[in-house]
Amino acid sequence: MPYIPDSMMPLANQLYQMALSAGANNPLASYLVGSAYQESSFKPNELGDFVGGKPTSFGLMQVGSPSLGSGSVQQQFANYMSALQNRAPNTWAAMNAAPTPEAAYAAQHSNPDWRMGIPGGRFDYARQVSGTPSWQMIAGQVGGMGGPSGLTASSVNPSAAVSSLPSSGYAFGTGSNPSQMGTWQDYSNALQKQAQWTGVGNAIGSVFSGLGQQMQQQSQQGMQQAMQMMQRKSPGAAILAQLLNPNPAAYPDYSSYLGG
Repeated sequence: MPYIPDSMMPLANQLYQMALSAGANNPLASYLVGSAYQESSFKPNELGDFVGGKPTSFGLMQVGSPSLGSGSVQQQFANYMSALQNRAPNTWAAMNAAPTPEAAYAAQHSNPDWRMGIPGGRFDYARQVSGTPSWQMIAGQVGGMGGPSGLTASSVNPSAAVSSLPSSGYAFGTGSNPSQMGTWQDYSNALQKQAQWTGVGNAIGSVFSGLGQQMQQQSQQGMQQAMQMMQRKSPGAAILAQLLNPNPAAYPDYSSYLGG
């Protein structure tokens, strides 16, 4: 699982707070920081996507504008958010209504002018910044710990290409129709709720399992103590204890008392 190095986390946290101050909700703020690290590893002078030996992507967020991709890390991050809010307010609103970094990515992906590249590690980076579980943990809970059949780590992997996401019941595709966002968000919400309930169910099951083991142990101990008391009371009771015990060889043979 990819991680932002500890040495870069103070800068990541600073950008996260900047995004929150700019009006982003927690999932969007963490997604923007995760995307910044995915795109450039927080390098403000990064150049990429070369065509004919010339770069077509610039700076922190690897944008197509040299002016938007210049300046300090903080300046570029602030300029990127401002440009997105002012030039694509509907896209910003959809991203800011997203409940997860994956849904924020999907909302941005629906706008061809602002979509990011491959997911890469941006979702893991985002959750590292916000302190929330990774999708692998959620997928493991949903698909591997009593969740609905057919939901596995691969089928709920939000890092998969948008075109390869589950299609049954979820109409989101690679087009730019904003109306498709509702189904993706519903899908993301359903995964989160299922993971939460699965976690609760597992916790309850563990408690009752532990109680059951304790009761079984106490019951066995109680039976052994009762049989020991019966042995001390009378030979006839000892014979009964021998008959009740699942391992008669553990007790001496008291049958001689019957004739004496």
